[in-house]
Amino acid sequence: MMNLLCSYDKEFGWSLIIFLRSKHRPDCFFNDDPDKVLVSPAAIDMGGLIITPREEDFVRIDKQLLQKIIKEVSLDSNTFESMIKLFEQS
Repeated sequence: MMNLLCSYDKEFGWSLIIFLRSKHRPDCFFNDDPDKVLVSPAAIDMGGLIITPREEDFVRIDKQLLQKIIKEVSLDSNTFESMIKLFEQS
């Protein structure tokens, strides 16, 4: 699983950012209210623009919660390092 952001600039050419994922949605997405936070990070969210369909989630989200959500859905460093080693061996 991954999200991709791609852009083009006349001076610098193409840029591609790959966000490797460990899961599609964070646990808080499935919680019951009032602990539910409807955030399902996609490419734009992983790139820094967080979209919330409910105003109460927008008001509630802070730096710590966002860091927790992004860390939860992102690939952990051990798994990433293992993937790199496998890639280098092939």
